[in-house]
Amino acid sequence: MLKIRIAQILLVCFLVSCDQNCNVLSDSINEQLKNDEEGQFTLQNTFDFTWSKLYIFDSYFTSSEMSEIIGHECNCGMADDPDEQYIFVDDAGVVSCFMMNCSSLSFSNVRNNGVVLLERHKTYKARTVTTNGRERIIISH
Repeated sequence: MLKIRIAQILLVCFLVSCDQNCNVLSDSINEQLKNDEEGQFTLQNTFDFTWSKLYIFDSYFTSSEMSEIIGHECNCGMADDPDEQYIFVDDAGVVSCFMMNCSSLSFSNVRNNGVVLLERHKTYKARTVTTNGRERIIISH
């Protein structure tokens, strides 16, 4: 019984962490858009750790496939649908990785063969759309 309770607590912590990372990302973009429907943003000051590239992998990429693409050894797990694997890297290797489903953001315009590559210092375009009362941010180059 205690093992089940500990597993439940860890799952809740993991899910809250994912929601917080999604909120950090979408809040940062929204702040830079300054309530405009379209604008530009950078991820330079979004996260409180040092990184140079963010890779976002669709579900079902294996660790070896992700390692080959990012050019560093990656022991991040395979994301199940609808989650995606977010991997932050710098010159030395993987800095952070986590799985989440951030449905408020759409990377379809920057996705290539199931992989999104965002660079920390690069400027991207964003457009806010509302469908069925739900707001989404569409990311593009």
